[in-house]
Amino acid sequence: MFSTFKLRLYIAALAMFIIFLILNFFLLSFINNIKNQSYIQAVLGSTSVSLMKVNRDVNSLIYLAKIRNSNIEIAKITKKHYNAAPIDKKIKNLVDKIKSYRKNNIIAINGFYSGFQREHFTDVFGIKKSVLMRPNILKNSVAKEKMLKLKQIMAKYRPNMVRLLKNPYKEGLIAKPEYFNSNIDKIITLLKFDRYEMSSVMSRKIHFLFDMFIAAPFFMLIALLSVSYYFKKFLIDELEIAIKKVKDVADGDLSSKIKISINPKNEIGRLINYVNTLIESLAGNVKSINNASNSISGHGEELSRSSIELEKNIENMKQNSSSIIESIKQITAAIQEVAKNSNSGANEADRTQKATEEGYNAVQNVIKEISSIEAAVDNTSAVMEELGSSSQKIGDIIAA
Repeated sequence: MFSTFKLRLYIAALAMFIIFLILNFFLLSFINNIKNQSYIQAVLGSTSVSLMKVNRDVNSLIYLAKIRNSNIEIAKITKKHYNAAPIDKKIKNLVDKIKSYRKNNIIAINGFYSGFQREHFTDVFGIKKSVLMRPNILKNSVAKEKMLKLKQIMAKYRPNMVRLLKNPYKEGLIAKPEYFNSNIDKIITLLKFDRYEMSSVMSRKIHFLFDMFIAAPFFMLIALLSVSYYFKKFLIDELEIAIKKVKDVADGDLSSKIKISINPKNEIGRLINYVNTLIESLAGNVKSINNASNSISGHGEELSRSSIELEKNIENMKQNSSSIIESIKQITAAIQEVAKNSNSGANEADRTQKATEEGYNAVQNVIKEISSIEAAVDNTSAVMEELGSSSQKIGDIIAA
């Protein structure tokens, strides 16, 4: 499995892609979480500001209700007509403003201690419901205790506020600004705790993100160095060994092969096997050339000996030919002498017979010499044929 460098490169590229994809999703999730917390903090800040505005307007409402009532009482005493329309309009505007603020405040506070998804709204303080998630920091025991206290304060505070807004002229006369100031301050203090906790968490996350961006180049450098070391150890070093051995082969060293220390099925392993096969083939060819050269040298010596023997046989043949000619001349003279002296005695007949035997022996010697020459010529021809075959083999080896 993963025997080739090509496959390993593909797997490494796929693994790096998956790692970067996971890191990308992690980073996006991390940034999205920070963004959501920033939305929550914006809602917290807007809620605190809105509560302070409510507190301000409630105090104004109470004072206006009391001023209105005082003016009416003064008008009754002085028996003068009092036009309450202007002040009534101001009171009505304050009530509308407080109701508008309270709507967002109630959604935000309920969202903090029970979850925004349970509330029925589209947006709060201009922030859409879909991006508001109750932070995990509000789910621990300390935050739950704070949220429970906030819920208890709101349970007592809200009915009084509802009565005041429903009948500001009557309730404003008996309402005490200190009561509303005290409760709104408590609510803002509890919300500040949540805001502080979320700010701390966000600050830690931002610092972590900052540290991660600082450390990322170093991790990337370590990864690149690791990949470089891997390829140097398992690719470049083995290639250097193969190159050095090919250089030795080019210089004529065929004495040793490359020892394989990696998987013989990958690209470098196959290259080294091919180089070793090349060395074996070249060594075999060189051995064949040496054997052919030795064979040619031996056949050359044999051919030289055959040539010398052929020269000797030719020389003997010349000498024997001279003897034959001399014998034939003697036979001819003897025959002529016999013809002249046909009536000679037994001595002449013996001499004629002797001369005839000598001529016969000379002819037999000539036949033997001719046979010897023929054998020498045949031997020389065989040597020449074998020499031609060896030359052809050398040509084939060189051509290969």
